[in-house]
Amino acid sequence: MQAGETYQIQVRQYMGYDMYNLNVGLQKETIDISKYSSVSDSIQYTDQRNVYTFTPSSSGKYRFEIQGLADGSNNEVNILVFNSRGGEEGSTSYGVASGEGLEISDMQAGETYQVQVRYYRQKSVIITETRILSGKTLYYHAKVDTIRQNPYTNTETACIITETGWAFS
Repeated sequence: MQAGETYQIQVRQYMGYDMYNLNVGLQKETIDISKYSSVSDSIQYTDQRNVYTFTPSSSGKYRFEIQGLADGSNNEVNILVFNSRGGEEGSTSYGVASGEGLEISDMQAGETYQVQVRYYRQKSVIITETRILSGKTLYYHAKVDTIRQNPYTNTETACIITETGWAFS
């Protein structure tokens, strides 16, 4: 988007009716953090992704740690690291608190990695299913949490955190 240009944003109904808020935020520039041991940054809007590039000068294990989160904001950011081919090297899947981080054990010198710090919010989807099988009624209930999207392949991964099944005759 260009500064000073006028854009039209359309919100279209897919199914049903509901109230919503439209939040708009500017994507920050990608920063090369290869020569830094610490970077200060911030999250200003929902679903924000702060993107950094990192090219290690030596091969080995590297840790990307979050420090300085405000009190009460624990578990609100995720860290993801992608290699130069777009493959995920590692991620924190349930959010991290201040002092927690992500270790990548075999980063290669000279390879440029993408490090993302993302706003984390719990996306929970409840799946409830009823089946009749062999004369029994089966009930299945699962809570799907942390739907993550790979920015290179545009695919989502869902992690089931609770699963329960009941059978009645």
